[in-house]
Amino acid sequence: SDISDACKKLASSSYPDTVCKFMDQTGMLDEGWEYWQMPKIEDSTSRRELLTSFSEELIIPFGASLSEELITICCLHFLPDDAINDLLDESNTSNGTNKSHPSLLLGSEVLEDYFLGKLVLQTILNALKEKFNTYEVSSARLLADCKQNDL
Repeated sequence: SDISDACKKLASSSYPDTVCKFMDQTGMLDEGWEYWQMPKIEDSTSRRELLTSFSEELIIPFGASLSEELITICCLHFLPDDAINDLLDESNTSNGTNKSHPSLLLGSEVLEDYFLGKLVLQTILNALKEKFNTYEVSSARLLADCKQNDL
C-alpha cells in the first residue's frame, strides 16, 4: 500500500537519525525521551502478519481524526520487535484473543511519543505529497497555491 511504501522509505532514509540528533542536541534524551533503530520488517513474522491483516485501501474522511488503522500501520513499521511483542501480549490478554490471529490497534496517544510521533506524522505527510503528485492539476491558480504551500 502507499502508506507502507512511505513508511519503508522513511525508515531507510536519514530522517530517523536526524530526529535522534535533534533530540540529543535539545536534551530530550537526557530528559528520558527514547529513540531506537528502525526494525527490519522482513525479519519479523508477527509484524508481517499484523500488516497483512489491514486493508490495502485506507479512506480518511475530510475533517476526521487519523484512524487507528493508519496509525497502527505506521507504528508497525517503526516500533522495535520487543515493543510489538509486548503490545501483542497486552492486546491478546485484554481481548482474550487467540495468539494465532493477532489483532492490534493503536490510537493517537502513541503520537505523544516524540520520536514515534515524528516518524508517523512525517510518513503520512510524505504519502499525501506522493499521492497528490499523481493527480493532474488543470487549474493554474490551484497549482500556484500548491507550490506556494509546498504541497
